[in-house]
Amino acid sequence: MSARIRHGSIFLPLVLIGLGIVFLLTNLGVVDWDVWESLVLFWPVLLIALGLDLILGRGILRGLLAFVIVAVVLGGVAFAVYEFGGSERWAETTEPVSQALEGASRAEVRLAFGSGTLEVGALADPALLVQGEIAVARDEDLRRSFSVAEGTARFSLETKARFPHVGRGHRRLWSLDLNPAVPLSLIVGSGVGEARLNLADLNLTSFELAGGVGQAEISLPGRGRFEARLGGGVGKVTVRVPASLGVRIEAAGGLGSIHVPSDYARGDRIYTSPNYATAESRVDLRIAGGVGEVRVELR
Repeated sequence: MSARIRHGSIFLPLVLIGLGIVFLLTNLGVVDWDVWESLVLFWPVLLIALGLDLILGRGILRGLLAFVIVAVVLGGVAFAVYEFGGSERWAETTEPVSQALEGASRAEVRLAFGSGTLEVGALADPALLVQGEIAVARDEDLRRSFSVAEGTARFSLETKARFPHVGRGHRRLWSLDLNPAVPLSLIVGSGVGEARLNLADLNLTSFELAGGVGQAEISLPGRGRFEARLGGGVGKVTVRVPASLGVRIEAAGGLGSIHVPSDYARGDRIYTSPNYATAESRVDLRIAGGVGEVRVELR
């Protein structure tokens, strides 16, 4: 008669493995020691894991199922602790931003960062191209570039995170003001959580919003003739236009919904304001694929 193998509980071994992983991460500097304060908040998960182990933890197949369930639960806790806990990787520094025009008569500006809120407005100093401040997390690389060639200033500001920001990144704020006098081409994108862009006083020649923007509020200027483009993973966008601005909207494939003033003419995915043909200032707005909802309002 062969001896019967008794399969014991896996609860205690998994707890020890989990604690060992946390100790290892703190020793390597990936998370800070104050992570234990956050870990204490998740103690009820241990009760859940113990209960699952008592229900399913006998027999080879049941033990395997219990192992998978408990491992998923503890893995979720580990991710939550790392993402929302006391890790110093969320420590932020505030970086001032100030760039002179240096004699340029036109400008191209590109703004891109991982997550958070971006606010853009107009600045008062005519000698500057951009001024403001940005919040940068410890695990991000900040890249700035500026050059002037043939009268055109080219400025870019970008952050690249070494780890994805799923938790507290939405709290970070970029607040930047741009020169309202020089003709300006503006590109905003790359994973912005929320964008509040007051472009009403800027001298736009072109504007593009693209790349993972969850929600955006945009006020367009009422002067000049310029092009604008929305696309590439933008969620909900509210575009505010002055009544004097002629507006033509062309919606390509992939658009969820669009809402325009009632007096706009409607064609084959083309929307036109009544004054578009005669307006001295006007915008041609193209909405590409990947945009969830666009709402055009008069201001």
